[in-house]
Amino acid sequence: MQRPTAAATTATSSTLRLLQHPQIIDGLRIILIGASLETTRRLCSWIYYKLQGIFYKTVRIDSAPILDWMDCWLATQKSWKEAHDVTAVATQGDKDTVEFSASSGVDRWIYHNNKWLRFVRDKRDISAAFNGPTLKEESLTVSLLGFSAEPVKRVIREAKELYKSKNMYSTEVYLGDQYGNWNKLTTKSHRPWNSFFLPGDTKQYLLNDARDFLNSEDWFAHRGIPFRRGYLLYGIPGTGKSTSVHALASELNLPIYILLLSLNLDDSGLADMMRFLPSKCVLLIEDIDVAFKSRSENGNDQNGSESSVTLSGLLNAIDGLAAPEGRLLFATTNHVEHLDPALIRPGRIDVRIEFKAIEYSQARDLFSNFHPGATTLAEEFADVASKYKVTPSQLQAYLLLQKESPESAVKNMSSWLTDEKVSLKA
Repeated sequence: MQRPTAAATTATSSTLRLLQHPQIIDGLRIILIGASLETTRRLCSWIYYKLQGIFYKTVRIDSAPILDWMDCWLATQKSWKEAHDVTAVATQGDKDTVEFSASSGVDRWIYHNNKWLRFVRDKRDISAAFNGPTLKEESLTVSLLGFSAEPVKRVIREAKELYKSKNMYSTEVYLGDQYGNWNKLTTKSHRPWNSFFLPGDTKQYLLNDARDFLNSEDWFAHRGIPFRRGYLLYGIPGTGKSTSVHALASELNLPIYILLLSLNLDDSGLADMMRFLPSKCVLLIEDIDVAFKSRSENGNDQNGSESSVTLSGLLNAIDGLAAPEGRLLFATTNHVEHLDPALIRPGRIDVRIEFKAIEYSQARDLFSNFHPGATTLAEEFADVASKYKVTPSQLQAYLLLQKESPESAVKNMSSWLTDEKVSLKA
């Protein structure tokens, strides 16, 4: 066996003497203590998250309208209201007000119904699309110690009822963007059901049909029929198509979700929007005849006013496998003859209502709404107006100018129609 050389022996002894140096020993101790502490920290963190996953229930809320419900409920909780970091938000509605809500990062424990619940407000940046702007996504995380999420569900139900009670006289309006998100546009006061007028029993039929549908979810389910209802409102401009939708949503206390296909929206973005549409709402697509490419174009030519949504994509969004159920779809158009037959077939559009120039009963009721009790004058007014191709919006604008004198409204009616160059009906 070969003995170690003198050089090797010298190197070994030098290393041993170096390791026995007090400063080296202290340094190694520090390294070992640090490594032990870090290992302990990671182990404790791992055990904590494992136990949290077993004994904690966590619910993340990041979509409307549940986030709006929870904000309304949290605003009534003392500890949440006492948060020092708040954000001021201007609400744009019929009455502009300023509301304060907890800012991102606020963390509060709230004792409710014999349970401690932890609420954490958060906000993160998300990339909406390739080369698109970075959007802020707000969320609320609710956690509790236990094996059931039922306490959180109860809070959400309470928040929903509280929100509805506070907004029972207003209609929320949401607008879709080109990235597939729904954003709250405004809150409008309810449009009274008796403030607009349709000929005959059309208005009552529309309300009865919508109510019957909303109350028939089990009936549809038992028969395997998709729980969807579509309405097409068509006719000349200014006849009250959008007004009818607002009034119906107000009467049924449903939010309105406006889908603008004229945005730079593609089929994928449209599918995302439909996926996040709530079950009980009014989905409004205005001027649907000019919003997308028809099949005859084959996707080659596209005008500036058209979106990237194809007819096939729109049809799938309305009644495809992933189409939402429980919503009332309202599509409006001034030119029903321009619509593809596949778009308005039964199952996609179930009810069609034509809006024409004003009729006798509409003109009479509109006049009476401005001047209650003037029955004779209302009949005289309606007798003249119903002979012309005049729209309810035109007559309403005229009556606003004559709101102080019903006699003048009737007397000046014929001359106003002449000045406006309104033609007689055939």
